[in-house]
This record gives sequence, structure tokens and C-alpha cells, in this order.
Amino acid sequence: MNKISKENFNYESVMTLVNQVGDSEIAKCEQNKYILIETKSVKPFQELFVFDKGNARWCFCHHMKNCSRSAAGYYYDYVTRHNGKQFILFDFSKEYPNPKSIIAFTIWDNKISHAYTLDNYSLDRKFYGISFSEFMNLVWNI
Repeated sequence: MNKISKENFNYESVMTLVNQVGDSEIAKCEQNKYILIETKSVKPFQELFVFDKGNARWCFCHHMKNCSRSAAGYYYDYVTRHNGKQFILFDFSKEYPNPKSIIAFTIWDNKISHAYTLDNYSLDRKFYGISFSEFMNLVWNI
């Protein structure tokens, strides 16, 4: 299976990859602008992304060395334990691998609890506690 790369970072290719991986559902999309998926496990993170410098650096993508928790364990801590939801936003107005071209974020009680750029830079200070709809309006300006 192909991973997301500079060569295939476009609406059609990403939509095809997301559908092939499964374990997610399209929450919102607008042709050639963005795709927002809600993940159901770590599988989309591990199947869609290369865990490496210059690529995805999220804990959901890789079991980190010298760490006792797995990617699934992190997913449980961030999402399942808090009855939350996990999303990945693909923004095609930015070129991959621009860190802001893909943002992963977690929602608890319909508010942002965690948000990270592709390079794992935390956006929590900017977005923590705002509503999902407010986040979707503001995220384009980062």
C-alpha cells in the first residue's frame, strides 16, 4: 500500500488511500480543498503515513523506542478512555510535507483537547477548549 507523499498529496489520491485503509469515515470534504476523516483506530495513522523526520511524527504512527506504550496505547489514552473522537485533516491548499498540510486532532465533549501538525508541533495552546466548528473555521489561518 502506498503512503501519503509529495507525489500523491491531492484530493483524488488521498481519498483513494483513505478508502483503501478503512477504519475511518469521511466527516467532511470539499473537492480539491480538504478531506476530514474521523479515525476509529491507529490503523489509518500507521497505514497512511511514514513515521520519520520530514513526515508524520505522531505517537499514533509508531511504537517509540524506549517507551512502554504502543501506538494503540496512546490512541486509547487520547481517545477511547475519554470517549473522544480522533480526526485527521488533509489541507490541499498547502504543499506536502508542509507541517500544516495535515493536522491530527482529538475532541473531548465536542471541544478540541489536542491538535498537532504533521511534524508533531502542538497547536494545543491555540485551539484547546474551542468547539469543533470554531476549530474548523480557524484552522485555515495557521
